[in-house]
Amino acid sequence: MEILSNIGVKNFTFIEIGVQDSIECNSTNLLLNLNWIGAQFEGCKESYNDGKKFLKENGIKNNQCKLLNEFINAENINSLIKKTGIIGEIDFFSLDIDGNDYWVWKNINIIKPRLVVLEYNSSFGEDDPLTISYNPDFIWDNKNEKRFLYGASLKALEKLSKKKGYDLICVDSKGVNAFFVRKDLMRNSILRKMKSKDVFVYNKGHNAKLNDIKNIVKKYNLVTV
Repeated sequence: MEILSNIGVKNFTFIEIGVQDSIECNSTNLLLNLNWIGAQFEGCKESYNDGKKFLKENGIKNNQCKLLNEFINAENINSLIKKTGIIGEIDFFSLDIDGNDYWVWKNINIIKPRLVVLEYNSSFGEDDPLTISYNPDFIWDNKNEKRFLYGASLKALEKLSKKKGYDLICVDSKGVNAFFVRKDLMRNSILRKMKSKDVFVYNKGHNAKLNDIKNIVKKYNLVTV
């Protein structure tokens, strides 16, 4: 909320992709406590059903938040967003799908968010712009060593977001989410553009040391971008 207070809010609109049961996702506070409107996407049917129940129990109607059960990839992302009717400039966008995050964010061209939150994979380290190879059917395997194989490094998301017109501002204290602000909104704010190496936080919830994880991911077909 501190970032939004600095750059301002225009339409009170959001889109969030990868919300699980909608309870702890990034847009829930905006939806429940500040009366924003938007759309949420969740690919897992079970989680989607839990989310529908949660929103209904909290009095959220479909005209305030469209919750869609859709499996997102780089090819369908723009058409699915278009179906929500929330296009052009929006205030907040969040992406966390434990998979093709880099490739989906790269292809999005139908919205122009003011604030963007992207999940990064700290397992890929702080130095290299790495992402998983694109596979439209990718599903995260959260067992054994493959649980570290998903998404993109902070450096990769920093480079891509810069090309799309966004500056990296900060990451959260747990090493999960990175925050980006559209460049044209930085001029009149007190926010500072940061480099990934200066704000990188390793996700200590991962059950391996960073050096060990680097050895693990060498076994897989990671892409330098």
